[in-house]
Amino acid sequence: MPGDKSYLEGLPKTRPTSKLNPKVDHRLIAYAAAASATGVAMLALAPPADAEVVFTPTNVTIGGGSSYLLDLNNDGIADFTLHRCRCVSGSGHSTTFRAEIDVTGNGIVNAALSAGVLIGRGQPFITTNGNYGGAILARAFYYLSISRFSGPFANATNRFLGLKFLIDGKNHYGWARLTVTNFNHAGTATLTGYAYETVPNHAIRAGQRKETTASAVDLPILSEPASTPLGLGLLARGDEGLSLWRREENATLPLS
Repeated sequence: MPGDKSYLEGLPKTRPTSKLNPKVDHRLIAYAAAASATGVAMLALAPPADAEVVFTPTNVTIGGGSSYLLDLNNDGIADFTLHRCRCVSGSGHSTTFRAEIDVTGNGIVNAALSAGVLIGRGQPFITTNGNYGGAILARAFYYLSISRFSGPFANATNRFLGLKFLIDGKNHYGWARLTVTNFNHAGTATLTGYAYETVPNHAIRAGQRKETTASAVDLPILSEPASTPLGLGLLARGDEGLSLWRREENATLPLS
């Protein structure tokens, strides 16, 4: 009957649509955007599924006048040669320990890298042997009362030589761990392991022996100060939260 609405009794009532406070709505959008960006960043940092670090333990002392053929991927082809040479000129004596490039396209970072340093496209690789027949890692020299022991690996203990080498024409990165003591005092050069990354153009950290895990590095990782995490509470506060996070971040940066 007109005006009789008893037939509506028992039916579910429709809730009126309510609008979010514009500030809350803005914060939720900011949170979703930041969460999405974080997810994309995590995906970008994730290694390829088939990535693998191949580590070869060894303990080889390279004596005067001897060489060691370094075959990073153990395919029977030497990628580099570690060579110790003793030279005599007049009254002076010189002993060099150098790394030679055996395959065109390979490269060496002529520095004693600490554990955890990233070895990849950003490193300054030497790609030719030059006038000295290779990169001089350490050099001992004495003449009468003058004695010197110099070079990036002079008196280095468990430091890493950054390496780049070719597999099927593609760049792969690796490292060799060396300890070098003073050749003027019966010192030695000792290779105690090497490793490489199986994925082309995928960086590796000095000392890394397994994929992605920091615990697989022999010595403590050297890195920048840890960033302050952007918590969910700050994310939910939108622009205000991001501003607070940036201020906290800036407060942790070292003074220049």
